[in-house]
Amino acid sequence: LMAQYPGDADFMNLMGLTELSLGNAKAAIPFFRDSYKKEPRTAVALNLSSALIEAGDAEKATQLLIRLNKAPDTKAYPHPERISHNMGLAAEKSQRFPDAERNYKAALLVNPDFYITLIRLGELYQRTKRPSLARGHFEHAQQVCAICFEPVNALSANLIASGRVKDAVKMLKTYLDNKEV
Repeated sequence: LMAQYPGDADFMNLMGLTELSLGNAKAAIPFFRDSYKKEPRTAVALNLSSALIEAGDAEKATQLLIRLNKAPDTKAYPHPERISHNMGLAAEKSQRFPDAERNYKAALLVNPDFYITLIRLGELYQRTKRPSLARGHFEHAQQVCAICFEPVNALSANLIASGRVKDAVKMLKTYLDNKEV
């Protein structure tokens, strides 16, 4: 499709998403940039910021997200929590943990059940030695997605680190007994 429609913004965005999902963030960036230049859409800018963060350029991602936050067409974007989430992720990658926490919390104010932010904020709390806050976010993420293993894994590790091995085992058994898993 890229050969047949080389200037199509949607196909460029799709190629960027493909590269990003394959772990090729640096290869994804030119596709997202070209797509965004052709059709400056909020979703594509967010994809570009994700690729920049993943490629290790959190500063460029932050600058893009700040501009995006000020853009008038961003107001119509249906998932504004993604902007705050990516701002948090960029701050976290830059070791600016208070900024990361503030942005993750802003994302959760917009969408309290935003799964990826619940996980990231829980991991940030775990990393900054606040296990009870982490546990609360992992529990919330588990409620949002009862079949997802990531919050169960994080929560069981948190419980074990807190000396609550029996609680961790009980939770893992409950998870494994879920017919949907």
